[in-house]
Amino acid sequence: MKKIYSALLILSFLLGSCAVLSPAEPTATPMPPTPTPVPDPCSPENIVSETEELQALVNSFQDAMNIANNTDVSLLIHPILRLQEIQKEIRAVGVPVCLQTLKGKSIDYTISVVNYLLIFMNTQDPASEDLNAAIQGSQALWQSVLAEFNTVLTSAGLAPQEIPELSEALPETEGTGATVINEGTSAVNLRSAPNTDAAVVASLETGASATALGKNEAGDWIQVDLNGTLGWVFAENITLNVAIEELQIIDVTP
Repeated sequence: MKKIYSALLILSFLLGSCAVLSPAEPTATPMPPTPTPVPDPCSPENIVSETEELQALVNSFQDAMNIANNTDVSLLIHPILRLQEIQKEIRAVGVPVCLQTLKGKSIDYTISVVNYLLIFMNTQDPASEDLNAAIQGSQALWQSVLAEFNTVLTSAGLAPQEIPELSEALPETEGTGATVINEGTSAVNLRSAPNTDAAVVASLETGASATALGKNEAGDWIQVDLNGTLGWVFAENITLNVAIEELQIIDVTP
């Protein structure tokens, strides 16, 4: 009887153990999130928008170039500096690998424009062989830029654009006719900037004249060209042969 009772206890223990040791219900293993595909900037649906910033800068450069080509040669340094600023912005703009060629050709073109303007500013000779060669090279580079841009458009399934002809116009070599004259009894200082603290770069002697190039925004200083030397004279110290309102305002960088 004791053996039967012991056997029942063992069986009861084993059954209880089986209930405790039964495996738990399986739980779902968490899966990592599916990565979002990175948009391809060179895909047909994205390539046009990727060109917008570069295209806007090139258009700004073209606008500044047109201003330069209609500026008196004596004032040409100012638009040239503006062109160089835009050129730096083009160098700094980020583009995907598929637009690197377009960016590179755009930079080469901007360099060529600044180069021929500098040649013209230094020689002031429209018939110069170096100048004509530089202009032709610049025009060829511009067409190369537009051809590459059309390659980009074609890859996006868009119609190419017609390549425009570039104007061969150059800045004027003649002055505006505005002249300042020193009718006083003593020499008038030409300064490097329109203020009395700026360095004296030359003197306009009594009875002498110089070409008036422009004025500062306040209109109390006039920039002049005295035999190739650029400087500023105080307007009250000289006589101007035209109304000062006719002079263009020259931006003075602090």
